[in-house]
Amino acid sequence: MKKKGYLFLPLAMAAAMAVGCAGASASKEDGKADGKNAVDERKTIAYCTLGVDSDYWYLMERGVAKACEDLGYDYIMQDHKEDEALMVSTCQNLLNQDIDGLIVSPIKPEALPPIVENAHMKEIPVIIGDMGDGDSDDDGLIMSDNYAGGVMTSSYIRDLFEKEEPASRDYAVVRLQPEAAISQFRCDSAIDVMTEAGYTCVSDNYSKGGTTEEGLSIMQDIIAAHPDICAVFCGNDRLAVGVAQAAKIAGLNDIKIAGFDADESGIEALKTEAIACTAQQFSYDIGYECVVAIDKLIRGEAIEYDDEEKKQILVDCAMITKDDIVENPEDQIISSTGLTRKETD
Repeated sequence: MKKKGYLFLPLAMAAAMAVGCAGASASKEDGKADGKNAVDERKTIAYCTLGVDSDYWYLMERGVAKACEDLGYDYIMQDHKEDEALMVSTCQNLLNQDIDGLIVSPIKPEALPPIVENAHMKEIPVIIGDMGDGDSDDDGLIMSDNYAGGVMTSSYIRDLFEKEEPASRDYAVVRLQPEAAISQFRCDSAIDVMTEAGYTCVSDNYSKGGTTEEGLSIMQDIIAAHPDICAVFCGNDRLAVGVAQAAKIAGLNDIKIAGFDADESGIEALKTEAIACTAQQFSYDIGYECVVAIDKLIRGEAIEYDDEEKKQILVDCAMITKDDIVENPEDQIISSTGLTRKETD
């Protein structure tokens, strides 16, 4: 759900960035002139975002901006507009602006290694905000706990079936494209939960772009081969909406469908009970935690990772059903702290 008044945001951001850049340069020069300790200088964190047109990335950017404000950093944001070449050039340009920390949400994680290498040559820490790190030597990857999110939604549907036994114990999954590696945990966990409960995955599918149209087409093929399935677990809400459309066309109204993301399409599908549940990712928290991690690195402190070997920090998801939907979108909770959308203004 795009924020009201968002069309005015880019100009405001541009002005803020200009002031931030000027302030950062002045403060750094003043610090050098006064011989201040590096820790006392006002420092700058830069964020290269995948885009701010979607609600998910908009909220992540707001989390980064708020954390910079709370922790006393100047802030630069640049949008690579989901373009790999622009992402690389934008990051390199930011690294040449005397920044002290870089956060990147990549469109293609495999393009990150040279960016990280260049940053480290300049002694600039790099934190990756979601999407994956492309096996780069970054200083941390912060993302949703996709596996736990899938456990939530599949456990909810499993519990529904314990109250009312389904006609069959066969189910299917519809994943995002294989390149979206970290998203695969959403369906992997559903398979683990349902298999342990005695259900059988009879169809495991990948989409190419995670669209509603793909969800509809894939589900039509699933129904043709397995007309008695009881549930479908999807890699995102758009796929779930398409799956629900195909089930409705076929007159299969008892199939339980789980989405992931709690985006606008998923919320609308919950309202009409086209899907049973979805998992909400708190991208605001991911953005905030990226800055917290960068701050620790700048201060020379150790980061506590959830996975030390992979340098990963996982942010909790929340399961959403029809009962969790608020009437006023501005009252929607966008952080595990209970922060609402209207409080990000």
